[in-house]
Amino acid sequence: MAVTGYVFFAPIPGEDREDRLAKLAICESFPFSHEVAKRTSQTEQAWEELRRLDETAKIAQHMEELRNLIQYHRHRYYVLDSPVISDAEYDELKMELEQLEAEYPEDE
Repeated sequence: MAVTGYVFFAPIPGEDREDRLAKLAICESFPFSHEVAKRTSQTEQAWEELRRLDETAKIAQHMEELRNLIQYHRHRYYVLDSPVISDAEYDELKMELEQLEAEYPEDE
């Protein structure tokens, strides 16, 4: 729904609803109302882009956390010989990261 701006008309004694709607229709036909609608559409597009970027940033952060967690568990398993999670849990972490990397490839 496009916003066309607000116009206030003080009621005139004896004026009916149709007269007021006719005045409003005339005002909506001015170029100003189309510019407001265009700017509103551009603003909505900008907000949508920000939401998309925010979601992408959250996914990238989650992927980095998975990488760090996998590295931690790899170190515990291979270097310290003291794992704290099962092999199946480790494999789940790796599979989740691989799926995210396939769905959201990072630009180098």
